[in-house]
This record gives sequence, C-alpha cells and structure tokens, in this order.
Amino acid sequence: MRILGISEFDNDASAALLVNGKIVAAAQEERFSRKKQHAGFPYKAIGWILEFAKLDVQDLDLIAIAKQPAKKEAEYYTGALNRFPWFSYKAPLHRKLLDVGIWYGRNIPRYTHYVHKQEREFKEWLKKNNVPQSKVRYTNHHLGHAATAYYFSGFDDVLIITCDGQGHGETATVYEAKAGRLMHRHSVFLPNSMGFFYSAITKAAGFKPNRHEGKITGLAAYAPPHKEAMALCNSIAFFKNGSIHTPHIYGAYPEIKLLLRKLGREAMAASFQHQLEEVITSYVRYYLKKYPHRRVALAGGVFANVKLNQRIAEIPGVKEVFVFPGMADLGISVGAAILQEPRMQQLQDVYFGPSYSDAFIESELEKHGLEYTKPANIAKSISEKLANGYVVGLFNGRMEFGPRALGNRSILYETTDPKVNDWLNKALARSEFMPFAPVTLSEHAERCYKDTQKGEYAAKFMTMTFDCTPKMKKQSPAVVHVDGTARPQLIDRKTNPLYYDILKAYHKRSGIPSLVNTSFNMHEEPIVCSPYDAIRAFKLGRLDCLLIGSYLVENEKGITSRGRR
Repeated sequence: MRILGISEFDNDASAALLVNGKIVAAAQEERFSRKKQHAGFPYKAIGWILEFAKLDVQDLDLIAIAKQPAKKEAEYYTGALNRFPWFSYKAPLHRKLLDVGIWYGRNIPRYTHYVHKQEREFKEWLKKNNVPQSKVRYTNHHLGHAATAYYFSGFDDVLIITCDGQGHGETATVYEAKAGRLMHRHSVFLPNSMGFFYSAITKAAGFKPNRHEGKITGLAAYAPPHKEAMALCNSIAFFKNGSIHTPHIYGAYPEIKLLLRKLGREAMAASFQHQLEEVITSYVRYYLKKYPHRRVALAGGVFANVKLNQRIAEIPGVKEVFVFPGMADLGISVGAAILQEPRMQQLQDVYFGPSYSDAFIESELEKHGLEYTKPANIAKSISEKLANGYVVGLFNGRMEFGPRALGNRSILYETTDPKVNDWLNKALARSEFMPFAPVTLSEHAERCYKDTQKGEYAAKFMTMTFDCTPKMKKQSPAVVHVDGTARPQLIDRKTNPLYYDILKAYHKRSGIPSLVNTSFNMHEEPIVCSPYDAIRAFKLGRLDCLLIGSYLVENEKGITSRGRR
C-alpha cells in the first residue's frame, strides 16, 4: 500500500508517504517555501515526495488527510458554543479574545468560511490530478496524533496522551493501546485548552503564540513561581473530576497583562510553566491509575514543552516515555497515513527529507564562487576544527522531519564556552532564553545526565530535558540551563554514522562527549533544506566552516576570527 498523508493546512503543513506502513518520505512545506510554519496546502512537499518516490498521484493507493469534511468540521466549533452558551462570538468577551489573537484570531462564522475554502482547495487538487473520491480518507485530528505516538513508539501496552491548542474541537485525549488497537478513553473539548493557556502568556509576554512557546519555557527557569501569579493560574486552568478545565482563560487576558507588568516576564513564565506541569501531570496520573500502564506515549503541540515531558517521566510507576518527534500538527500527516494501514514499529530516526548528490552540491559551490576542499577523513578534519574553537555548519544526508535539527542540518560548536549563547545567537539574529542543546554520545549518557532510563529513547529526538550531573555542568556549561537541566540528543553510530564519528573523534581529542547542536538556520527562518539554503545561512551567519556533503568550505572572516584558541 502506498499512502500519502496530508496534514491540516492551518499551521506547519506537511505531507508524508508511507509504503506498507513504513515512512518513506516526509517533509514540512516550510522547508521548500521558506515560510516559517507555512500554513496552506503542502503542494511543494507533496511534489518533492512524489518525485523522490518516482510516483504519480494516480499511483497512490490512498490519500489520507487529517481533516474532516467541511460541514462536519464546522460542527466541532459550533459545538463548543453549544456546550458553553455564554461563549458567544457576539459577546464583548469574545471580541477581546479576537483582539489578542487567541482562539484562532477569527470568529466562528469566519472560521466556518475558512474551513469550506480549505475543502475547495483540496478538492480542486484532487480534480486536477484525477484522483477519485474513493481513494480519499478523512481522519480525526487527535486520533492522528495518538496514532503517531502509538504505532512509532515500539510500545505494545501503553497509555497515550495527546494535548494541543485544539483540533476538531478537541484539545486533549486519552487512549489506551494494546495489540495494535487504539481505544479512546477520554476527551477534553473547547473552550478548555492547555495549549491556549500557554499561548496566552506567550502572547502577553510579547511573543508569537503557536511559535515562541519555547521562549516561555526558557524564561521560566529564571525565577520561581509567584504567589499572586499562581493564584491567577489556579483560577483559569485546573484539573478536576478527571478532566482539564480552562473556561475563564479568555476573559483573564487583561489581568495576565496587568500582572505581567507588575511581576515581570520571568515570574509569570515560571508560574504558567508550573501550572501547565501540575495540570497535565495530574491528568496523566489520573488515567494511569484508572488504566494502569507502565509506559506513556505523547503527541500534540503541548508536548513540545520538554520540561513538561521530564515531569511526566518522573511520575512514580512510569517506566518509559516516548514523544513523537513531529509532536505538533506537522506530525498528523504521518498519523493520517498510518491509520489506514496500522503497523507497530519503533522509530529509529527522522531523516525523511531531501538529500543532494555531491555533484549537485559541487555545482552550487562553484555557482557561488566558494573555495572548497574534500577531506580524506571528514570526521577527523571536523573534530579538529571544533577542538580549535570553530563554528561548523553541518549539511549531510537527508533532511530531518520535525522541529529539531538532529545532525543533518545542524550547527556544531564546543560546549565549553558559557557565553556562546550570547555571541552565536547574535550572529544568527536570534533572541533565545533556552541554552543551546547538546548532542551527546549515547554511551556517555549516564555520566552526563541523571535518570536517563525513562527517557533515553525520547532523547534520540531531543524531546525531553534531564537534570545534569556535576561533571556535565563543569565540562559543558554552554548547554546547561540555569536550572541545571539540558535537552540532549543522544546519538549512536547506527543512527547517524558521520555525525557520531565527528563527535567520537572530538571526544577522543578533548575528553568531552558532547557538542552544541543548534538548528542550521537564521532567526525566524525554517531549517535549511537545500545546498543553496545552507550556503546562504553559512554566509549570513558568518560561520567558520561549512561541511556540505563531502566538501569543506572555510570562511576567512568567520565569527570566531579563525577559531577562539
């Protein structure tokens, strides 16, 4: 079976091709359009996938889309109004809500029009490609999230939790899964949404909701939760009687803004982060008690919050946690497809995007007038550059699927300089409060991080924080946050041979088994996809070196002025 999965078009559109239940190719539209979190039909991602697989649209057996027919989808949102009659788009309270850009930034009639527009666009694409309606399958949003968490976790007997802003009116769900079957146990519906709860502080703090929530997670470590802010959080988001409740968050936005001015961003971020952790872990604990399981699998945009994932792993009785690497809406293209032909498997990597031949890369380097060499021993050459304080762009193999750069589209640097967050972020035009994340040799995990057993698999994909050991704090201050945690990628040679060999060679020279790994992109731009993207970011970021395919390019005017040693 050749199944094309397509995400919703609202945010971070993506497409994926599964053949006999295995992911053959998957990519976000943003990587091709170069528009961060591209919203719209993923024409370019689909085009690349079909070209890569040497298929025409007619060769596909099924097309699964993580949407519902427009009429049914519109009913989800009007259903939210029926459950809460006071929550009317005509009410002043809701108009305030529209002003702050929460609840989709549009009223229900406008959103219904938008849903119908999306369906027309999809049907026009089907018609243009002569795809019969019999090949189309519509899937539920949160069921798509749950499917990614289960079928790619490798866990047979597992409790699945999904949580995001909203999808088809649902904002969180609980599933049990066993012997290949997903069994729905609970749903939380609009207007109750922990995703929107966290978006409220993101917006109030001056950041963009649904994009910059990670900045709030980073800021939260700089202050303890504040009593007055916690009182507000407790009143607008809480767990009660087996469910999550946030019915008052929308009207509370003016109070959030007032408190923010009084207490500052750090205290407010800490309070909202604490409440998110308390509510979600209470939800997980409740259903673990009701449906006993030792393993938990997570998906949905809220689980991009790596500190929250650590708290879930710390719940007594939990043996292991898996977070689907494409946890946000980009992942449901995969979920929609796997639901058509369910197959249990353990995800080994997410290198599902485009790759480029050395011949093509060489032609791009020539086109841009860049001098290059072809090292005989790439790992040794790059490890020497890193040990001498160079910032290295790494462009290798197939592009990663999901929000994290995991060694094929990464920027590498030593972990020894605690000031690197300031000067390298400045060079990349970024404003970040989280430290850079480390990549660490998997065989050294226990020497660097505490209690890795529960999240070791999740750490292959950089989806969870861990408390750092004293040795890690001393050796690698550049990647340890002020709260003593880090968000590592644990790498083994089977997963990515070149990436592993570079780090192994660096460890042999320095005695340090970790490097800074940050995404290869400029601020507010998607991770680089093509050689052109990499060359452009290399020049704009003034990186010292670029390893692109088999070629090494050096910058005489690099950011570290030819190395810091």
